Amino acid sequence: MIRGITPEGIIKYYNTTEERFWDKVDIKGEDECWPWKAKTRSGYGRYFYPDRYHEESAHRLSWIFTNGDIPNGLWVLHSCDNRLCVNPNHLHLGDHSDNMGECIERNQHNTPYKLSLETRRIIRDTYNKGGVTQIELAKQYGVTKITISRCIHGRKDNLRKDYV
Repeated sequence: MIRGITPEGIIKYYNTTEERFWDKVDIKGEDECWPWKAKTRSGYGRYFYPDRYHEESAHRLSWIFTNGDIPNGLWVLHSCDNRLCVNPNHLHLGDHSDNMGECIERNQHNTPYKLSLETRRIIRDTYNKGGVTQIELAKQYGVTKITISRCIHGRKDNLRKDYV
């Protein structure tokens, strides 16, 4: 038996770690988000996983309980953009660059990009055709020459190569 406390503060005993985990989830319809009801950090659900003696992200454990282990180098990503969601139907595997690409596509990145991906492509193509300097492009788009250089060369901006 595993002793736990429900999100409502009631002491309860569970047969398995998985049973204890799912008791902390507001399970709704198959296509709806299933919000995590317990501890959070940085907007993500957190769960103390007794079998591993450490705290783990709730969405990762949802994936593990439903699909098995997460292969090395892969992350569990949300397709619903809800950090508290642990619905396995809203989760998929990807790597860091997949995560960054999805954040940029959905305009949810923390880095203050001033230019859309399409605008970055236009800048790169315009510069590569010739006849215009990086400084001129920077003035035209209201950004720094460094930003233009990053659009052209795709360096240090956390974008996948196919996004630059």
